[in-house]
Amino acid sequence: PGCLYLNVYPNPTKNAIYINHSIAGSGATMQIFSITGAKVMQKNIPENSFFTTMDVSKLSSATYIIVYVNDGERKQVKFEKVSSK
Repeated sequence: PGCLYLNVYPNPTKNAIYINHSIAGSGATMQIFSITGAKVMQKNIPENSFFTTMDVSKLSSATYIIVYVNDGERKQVKFEKVSSK
């Protein structure tokens, strides 16, 4: 319990985001939502990990919200996906 940490880089990104986060408990997830609230990606986070990479190259160019869910707590950060062209 306590404050969740979530740092996403690079921001904006073209292909992948790298995420430093609080140590994951059992069942932790990273979820990516469009700005309208639709879930577009989800990744299960291995227990005890504190670094995650997500491939966002297939997402359209837009602003997204990444939500880290861990032990019943949520932390969110906005990031920008830009065209890789």
